[in-house]
Formats: sequence, C-alpha cells, structure tokens
Amino acid sequence: MNEFYKFFDFTLNPATRRLLIQNEEVVVSSKAFDILSYLVENRGKIVSKDELFQMIWADSFVEENNLPVHISALRRVLGDKRGESRFIKTVSGRGYSFIAPVEKSKTPAAALPKNDDLNLVNNSPNKQNSIAVLPFAFENENADLEYLSGGITQSLIESLSQIPNLKVMAYTAVKNYRKSNLDLSEVGFQLSVDKILLGTLTEHKNRLDLSVELINTADKSHLWGTQYNCQITDVFAVKKEISLVIADKLKLQISRIDESNLSQSQTDDAEAYQFYLKGKYILDNFQSGEDYQESLYSALNFFQQALKRDSNYAPAYVGSGRVYFMLFNDNFLSLAEARQKCQTALQLAFDADRHLSDTFALQGMIQIYFERNWQEAKKSLAHAVRLNPNDSYAFHALSLLLACLGNFDEAIFYQNQALQFDPTSLILNSGLINRFFLAENFRQAIVQAEEALELNPRSVTALALMALGFANLKVFDEAITVIDKVIAAQSLKELLLIKAHIYALAKKENAAREILESVLTDSDNGRQVDFADAAAVYSALNDQDKTFEFLEKAFLKGSSNLLCLKVDLRFSKSRGDSRFDALLQKLNLK
Repeated sequence: MNEFYKFFDFTLNPATRRLLIQNEEVVVSSKAFDILSYLVENRGKIVSKDELFQMIWADSFVEENNLPVHISALRRVLGDKRGESRFIKTVSGRGYSFIAPVEKSKTPAAALPKNDDLNLVNNSPNKQNSIAVLPFAFENENADLEYLSGGITQSLIESLSQIPNLKVMAYTAVKNYRKSNLDLSEVGFQLSVDKILLGTLTEHKNRLDLSVELINTADKSHLWGTQYNCQITDVFAVKKEISLVIADKLKLQISRIDESNLSQSQTDDAEAYQFYLKGKYILDNFQSGEDYQESLYSALNFFQQALKRDSNYAPAYVGSGRVYFMLFNDNFLSLAEARQKCQTALQLAFDADRHLSDTFALQGMIQIYFERNWQEAKKSLAHAVRLNPNDSYAFHALSLLLACLGNFDEAIFYQNQALQFDPTSLILNSGLINRFFLAENFRQAIVQAEEALELNPRSVTALALMALGFANLKVFDEAITVIDKVIAAQSLKELLLIKAHIYALAKKENAAREILESVLTDSDNGRQVDFADAAAVYSALNDQDKTFEFLEKAFLKGSSNLLCLKVDLRFSKSRGDSRFDALLQKLNLK
C-alpha cells in the first residue's frame, strides 16, 4: 500500500511521484522530487550534500551548484519566502534538514490543518506565461559566435520582455545553461518557467543561419519551430517575428504600440550592432575577477566603436554610461569625471531614443548616486519598470532607493521581484541580504546569506553581511570566525575595516584601533579606502570627531556607502549629533 507524507497543505506520494497542495498537483521536476522525498523520509535528520549527490545523481555528472539551485527552487514551490526556511533548513557546513512537521499515512486523506501562525500559502511564482530563452548553441568554440550567441539571446529577451503579462528570465539567469547537460524539465523547474526557447546559430560570412524551437517544460513537447537565413541586421525583424509567434502561441494580446516597439532596430549598421553586442557580452559575463577593470574598458571601447559607426545608436550610449558608472562605483573614476561622463552619455541616449527601459534605469542610478534626487530617481526607475516589467536591474535599483529612505517592506518586495527574473544572481541575492540587515532583521539576513553562499560559497558580500549580522546579535565569536574566513581568501581593506567594526562592537577597542590605523596608513594596496567604512569604525568606538572627519571625506569623494546613511546601523552612536543631521540634509535624506 502507498505511503503518504503530509505537511501543512501538502501531500507527498513517493510511489506515484506526485506532490499535491489541497488536492491540486504541484509541478516538480524529477530530480527535485527525488530530493524532496529523500529529505522528507529523513525528516529531522541532517542530510549531507554528499549523501544527496550519491542518492540523486549517483549515475551522472552534475556541477556542484546544481544541488543548491534545486533546493532554492523547491523552497519557492513550497511557499518559503526568501530568507525563510520553514520546510528545508540549511545547516551551515553540514547539509540540509526537513524541519516542518510531517504526518505519515496509508491514505491520501486531507492534509494537516493549516497553521495560521505560519501564514503558509502556495507562494511559488506563477509559471503560467513564463519563458526562458537559453543561449543559442553553436558548433565550434568560436569567440565571434560566442558573443553573437549571447547578443542574439539578449536581444530576444529584451524583445519578449515588452510583451504584456509574460515573465521572461534575465540573461544572467540563463547564460550558464548553454553547455548544461540538464534535462529541459529540470531547467524549467530551476528557472520556474513553463516554456523554453532553444536556438542554434551558424555563421556564413555575413549571413546567419538561425534555428529556433519553443518547448513546453512540463512534458518537453514541441510547440513551434522554424529556421531563418538572414544578415546580422535582419535579427531585429527576426526577433519581432519570433516574439509575435510566441505571444500568439501563449494567447497573449499585443497592442499596436507594443508591436511597434518590437520592430525598433536602433541601428541599420551591421558593424555598429556587432560592436555593441561585443561590449554588452563583456559587461554581462565579466563582472568580477582580477581583470575586472580591464574588462570594463574593453566593453567601453566596443561601445565607442559602435558609436563611431552610428552616432544615433542609443543602446551604445547607455552601455557607455553603465561602464562609467561601474568604474566610479569601484573607485576607478573620480566623482566629478564619472558624473560628467555618465550625464553626457545619458543625454545622448535620450536624444537618440526616449523609449528604452535601460536609459531610464541609468537615469535613476545617476539621480541616486550623483544628484541625490530621490524623488526623481523613483520616477525614473518606476518608468523603467513600466517600459520593461522584466527588468531585474531596475527592480534592484528601486529596492535600493526605498531601503535608503527607510521603506524596508517595499524595498524587500521589489528586491524579491528582481529575484523572480534572476534567482541565482549573486548581486540580487546580496541585495536582499542587505535589505534584511538594514531593516534590523539580522536572523533573516543570516539565513538569506546562507542561501546565497550555497550558490557561491566565496561570496564576499554574503559573508561580510553574515558577519555583521552575527555581530549585531552579539554573537561575536561567530562573527569573527566568518569575517576571518573571507579575509583569508581576499584581504581587502573594506573587509579589514568590517573586522575592526566587529571588534569595536565587542568592546575590544584596542584591537579595533590597531586594525583601523594599519589600514589607514597602508599605501601598498592600490585600491583606496572607502572613508565611510573607516568612519563607521570610529562611530562604533564613539570617537565622534573622527567619525565626522571621515564622513566629510567620504561625502566629498561621493562614497556610495553614504546612500543609506539615514538607516545605516553602523552609525547608531552618531545619530544624536547635530553634524549627523547636517550631513543627512546635504544628502537630501532629511
């Protein structure tokens, strides 16, 4: 006789491989079902990652991060909000444990009564009318084909994002699936989409052979497919046709304005388009590492070459503006130079085309970081989201703005919206940790950090915020252990200052001052100290004169760490000082 496992509104039947919620079947991929079944059958126990790998993937090779991606997707299906672990708990450094109460039964009777205190509902993202465009495949390892593959994939994502009521996964969410050996139903489950668009690409001189196929992820059935032979600039017409067909297959209505936007090409110059694709490919694929600065300047060079070919090419201006902004944010450009270059690029982009979501998103970031014009930034970012409801970057920026103003519930909501389109993004997950931390929800920040570290165990931001979370809970030994772990991997000045801050909170003032003075006098490291981080240590030490001396230096350099000064817990001892209020006024935060 079959055995059933019941937990809250869910019923799990391992024999028939079905998961029900209130007698309605929940779509779960094969491997995810195996993981859930094994964890439920071993409920209350800690199941190591190695044990899960041996049980679930014994006969196949999978990448190491495949397991945490499945766990994350399972949490979404079960209704766990991000940063919560009501069903599957991560036991740091050991594995996972199913912690919800389970009733074992021989009959598929009603599930356990709902616990209203947990407010459990099926909060999994609505997969209806959702799609992921996987990177176009190509036969030979050819650098030109690789950027073309990425560029065409991005173009299709941008085009499909303009279709109302269609959820489209971000390029950064799908870019690693080109060489994946996962079953398509697994990919669909991981990305929480019900449709996948596959494509292959072949180049013949200046012409492209494109083959596309629309797949239903639940049963891997073929919904539509076709082939194109075209010149590279014809991609704009091709992506419109593909978008219209997909809208028709999904029975989505498109207005005349939306259809007109789908056909916009921005440039008729094939070389300009290829230069732009190369720059965009670099920006979206090389956002870390030792050659980060070099990569940014390489992307900028391609955007500038595109603009030499076509001086009215709006996306290339936006790309240039993004590079200038990123160079400033990582202390490679001065405040004055970055502001001037970003604003020039923005104006030229608007002169060329006033209907790009990316342009308004860039405008919002300039208004936040350089102008401190919070209300106008909110309007710009809201308009970017209206133009492209799938823009994870715009949602992320809007969340940051709201957090800086102290609107934490909204900030967390919009950060979660961003993660709907790119659930494994390190930047977006780190943003959510930051929002929980600023809201003084330290325990949830630590849980979210653990989830982020499952996806990338070397995430500096996740580890640093986790350490600060422990410190604010006064678990200082654990805080020091965590920050020492990340310092051992990357001895960056900002990490050393975080350790000094933790020592100051723990009343180990001599140790804090020793680190602080060492960092401030060290001139060997080419990367500059963010004066706001030093000011935070002085504030924790209750040395207010030094605090405001360094806060003023940070203000003059345009430190991005001052954006959230109004709610930054590191300066709690400085908030009663009149100089603090004066600085908030200069930042337009008061």
